[in-house]
Amino acid sequence: MKTYSDEKQIEIQMEKALNKIPFEIKKIKFLLSVIKIFKKIKSIFY
Repeated sequence: MKTYSDEKQIEIQMEKALNKIPFEIKKIKFLLSVIKIFKKIKSIFY
């Protein structure tokens, strides 16, 4: 049997995971933009 506190813990874990996701997406978007800029610079020099 699952107790109420177990459900609460799961909820907290889900919240933490959801809070992390936007940060990961921002990191990926940042990396992609850096790669785009790098490619532009590279195409200028070559």
